[in-house]
Order: sequence, then structure tokens, then C-alpha cells
Amino acid sequence: LEAKKQVIESVFEEAKNKIEDKRTFTILTELYEFTKANADLVEWGTGQAKGSFSFKLELSSGVISLVDLRTNGTIIFRFGSISRRIGKEFASDFYNKLSVLPFIKKWSKEESIETNWHVKGSLGEVLPNDEAVKKLRSAILDFIKEIKK
Repeated sequence: LEAKKQVIESVFEEAKNKIEDKRTFTILTELYEFTKANADLVEWGTGQAKGSFSFKLELSSGVISLVDLRTNGTIIFRFGSISRRIGKEFASDFYNKLSVLPFIKKWSKEESIETNWHVKGSLGEVLPNDEAVKKLRSAILDFIKEIKK
């Protein structure tokens, strides 16, 4: 457990050095805390995705990723993964809930739910203000409530 804590600390130290915009780093750390509190599983990336963490849910049909966050300040919405693992209707519903964010509306729903790494952007672009961060959190919590009925 102590080793894991050290890894997490080093990942965030690396992020702090990589991300020039202080607000972006703050959002990343806030979303990590949100993920720890609300995801069934926080998975840390290795290999090419080293320095990333995923917000995952454990369902009767398996584990799904909703969002990946990278230490370079990138957020990736995993619509394609949701679509393949539990169905396009769930990916479409997640897209609809997130479409309160102007960034999401820039992407075609049909294309978004077909591909895994397609919908991504910098945290500053995706979440330009505190209201957008609240909307993201709310959309994720609404989706979880619906999917776990």
C-alpha cells in the first residue's frame, strides 16, 4: 500500500512538472479525488498510458472505463469501450448526459460511440470553468445511478 502511495505521489509530481497551467493541474487532482470517491475501481496506466488513471465501474457484465485522465492534462471519454462492453445504447446515454459540456457537442455521437480513443481534449478546453467541472461530475454520477439500477 505504501509503494502504491509513492507511485501515485510520483505520478502527480510528474504531472505538476508537465502541466504549465496551474488550473489544469488543480482540475486533474480534483478529478482524481472524485474518481477515488465514486469509481468502483481506479486503474493506473502502465506502458504507453503510464501516468494515467481510469474511472472504472464494475458491473455484472464486467468492468468498464468511463473516463481516462492523463498526467499531461488530457481527458479521454471512453464511449467506444462502453459501447463494445455493454451496448451502444449505454454509450449513447453517457454521451447525452455529457452533452451539457459544449466540448462534447463538437463530436458526432455516432462516431464517438464507435471509437475508443476518439473523444479527448485538454482539461482546460473540456472544462473551461468550475461550472463545467460540476456538470462533468453530475453527468458521471447520473450515469452511474442509471446503469446500476
